[in-house]
Amino acid sequence: MIYTIALLTNFVGLIFSVWLGVYIITHSRRSPVAWFAGLTLWALASIFAHILLGIFSSPAPASQPLWLRVLFPIWPLETYRSGVAGWTQGWAACLGVIFWYHTTTLILSGGSISWRRTSLFAVYALGITAMVLQAYTPYLFTIERADPVLVDTLRFGLLYPFFAFFLILFSALSVINLIRAARRSASVIIKKQFNNLIVASLAASLAAAVSIAGSIPGSSIPAILVSLPLLVAVGFFGYGVARYSALMEHRILRRDIIYNAVATGLVILLYLGIFLWLRVTYDIPDGVIVFLIPLVILSHSVIEEVRRVLDRFIYDRRTRELRANLRKLTRLAGQQASLDEMLSQTLQAICLPVRATYGVVLVFENGVGQPVGAHRWHGEKIQLSSQEYLAEDVRHLNPGELPEPFLEATLLVPLYASEEQIGALILGRPENGIHYSAEDLQLLLDPAERITEIIIKTTQLNNYLDQVIQLPLQQDEPPAGLVPAKWVEDALQNLYDYAYLGDSPLVNLRLVKSSLRESPVTHLDRGKALYQAVAGALEKLRPGDALPVEPIPREWFPYLILYDAYVNGLSNQNIMARLYISEGTFNRTRRSALRSLARVMNELETASA
Repeated sequence: MIYTIALLTNFVGLIFSVWLGVYIITHSRRSPVAWFAGLTLWALASIFAHILLGIFSSPAPASQPLWLRVLFPIWPLETYRSGVAGWTQGWAACLGVIFWYHTTTLILSGGSISWRRTSLFAVYALGITAMVLQAYTPYLFTIERADPVLVDTLRFGLLYPFFAFFLILFSALSVINLIRAARRSASVIIKKQFNNLIVASLAASLAAAVSIAGSIPGSSIPAILVSLPLLVAVGFFGYGVARYSALMEHRILRRDIIYNAVATGLVILLYLGIFLWLRVTYDIPDGVIVFLIPLVILSHSVIEEVRRVLDRFIYDRRTRELRANLRKLTRLAGQQASLDEMLSQTLQAICLPVRATYGVVLVFENGVGQPVGAHRWHGEKIQLSSQEYLAEDVRHLNPGELPEPFLEATLLVPLYASEEQIGALILGRPENGIHYSAEDLQLLLDPAERITEIIIKTTQLNNYLDQVIQLPLQQDEPPAGLVPAKWVEDALQNLYDYAYLGDSPLVNLRLVKSSLRESPVTHLDRGKALYQAVAGALEKLRPGDALPVEPIPREWFPYLILYDAYVNGLSNQNIMARLYISEGTFNRTRRSALRSLARVMNELETASA
């Protein structure tokens, strides 16, 4: 029974760690957190593979080709004497600790940069040294074959206590980093993902401690006590990082990850059936499955990435854009149905701190308001007139001020995209009072902005779904004599993403084209030129050269709001605190500043004719 449980646990752990690593990286290609998390999961996959190879009692290779030693210099010298299981002994744990700790330092914001750099240098130096010592000397440990279901395959060397201390120390520091990150986060949703990562780190630390204790001569600890905590760590760590990356990039996760898991699972089942047939028919070794399954997952997961690379050599630019848009369509189409779920989660983060009895989000379209997300509100999702819910600023409501079904609503927060109100956040009365205090309103600012971002992203997705086929064939041109404020705001929101800016309709401005002198011109060149044009226009709003001391005069508000929000990336709450203005004044000034910036760009465009 122990043998069967150990086999299933490590096999499931191998599948999940390889698949989650691939999923995280392919869905967040530009995120360093995703890359190091993926490497961490693949290192854990090597540990599961090591235990499985020991259980299968795979024979030692018959030959020792030189190219194998050159490609994998971290394999121990006694690999071929101890069997295939020796390939992953020791160095997989080192890499897992290194990448895990690096991931937590990337997640942890603030603090001493010099300390983080020093600790990263230390963990890499110690890890690489440990792997070199293991591969070329007996001072760390040597491998002894024993019962495959027990953790007793090592004979300690002189430096093994230092190796064990290194594993425990940086595992503990990873937990500390995540706890500090959770405490610093103001978002309830993100804190939940940090809690997942903390559980994963604790489980991995437990597995490391059990592995070290089981390697002590005379102990007989089952390997399953290492595999089970690692399996828990893989699940919490993989899902936590995937969820964290999705939240940072404003993506929907749950439906997509389930779809991906089911598709990958069906492929694995197909190959398992083929492997069992080959095993019965041709008597192939059981250990082959340990190498087959990761290769299946990797090959089927990166096929789209391979196609993306090949497109550059086969198709012209317009055809590549069309194919890229079609791939984006298939990736994003499944997210639309989860808008209600995403808004409901954000509403929960809003309602709980201020103790609201309920919360509802209305989304406006063509003069009609539609309830989309809700928390503890069970009314019918009927269409309402948006005129009843228009507001320039936050409105404190009296009972009966709004029509049914919001007669008991106490607060209305307008949701603005540029100068247009696209929705409203409606809250019932607080559980412990009649009206919300000024402190409560401060807590609502950032979550309300997040709701606006979610609605905007979804609206862009809907428009994309309607126009995806035509986009590459005919790019929008700015209307004559007018640069729309919403295009300028979109460019500001993606100011440092040259690839995104390169596809903006604003690249067709003469103002942008005149700065493109190199040939050939790529979409990245167009993005950089648009960045320079927007940044230059923004500087036109600057009232003077030197920033005055606080309190800052009002004439600086439009420039500072746009500069701090989009160039420096400060939160709206921090900007309002710096300028000593209310949310309503902030929103009005930002909308006016965006219109002014669009007018400046229009005047510069006219002057460049």
